Amino acid sequence: MADSRTVDLGIVLQGGASEQCFEIANTTSESFRITSVTSSCYCHRTNLVEGLEVRAGETLPFHFAVSTLDAGLQVARLTVGTDHDRPEFRNMQFSVRALVQSVIECRPATVDFGSVQLGASAERTVSVNVSEAASQLVFEDASVSKNQISVTAKPSSGSVQVRLTFQPEAEAFDLDDHLVVRYRNNEGVEVRRIIPVRGTASPIPRESTTQMEVP
Repeated sequence: MADSRTVDLGIVLQGGASEQCFEIANTTSESFRITSVTSSCYCHRTNLVEGLEVRAGETLPFHFAVSTLDAGLQVARLTVGTDHDRPEFRNMQFSVRALVQSVIECRPATVDFGSVQLGASAERTVSVNVSEAASQLVFEDASVSKNQISVTAKPSSGSVQVRLTFQPEAEAFDLDDHLVVRYRNNEGVEVRRIIPVRGTASPIPRESTTQMEVP
């Protein structure tokens, strides 16, 4: 059980175990009921639900897990409200933090199409691999949000080759998108890597015209 309402798990691999057990100990002489359970993000999981009663002198254990979907420092906060009269029980805060280490390697780390004229197209390929520590991960999909970029993914010798094709059509614009590569482990836990996608859709240069003087 956690001795504190704040737990630092240190370094955790993407998709790795990040669940922590906490306790709500009712040290008073009055029972109270859980009236609200609010997480700082839907991606952080807990088995604590509204409506549970904690009787006088009893302890309610529950689990709270920080999301390991993305790499980097992740902090999960849980706010628990009750109908107890005492302030220290009416609003309780719990948190779990972890430095999530990436297990997905993408080369290049940024996709840059440069300048692409309207009606033309450009292709870029991203090679995706997972570390040996995450060999149980299975590739799920790769996607972008812009409909003028098509994405195809093909497994190749333990890695995945993701091909992006940028084909601007109607108007000039600066491309600011992200390639999202998703994997899933055998327990159904999803991890992902987000790669910036940049470029410019350029207008077709106008042909220069020279007026001829009529003698």
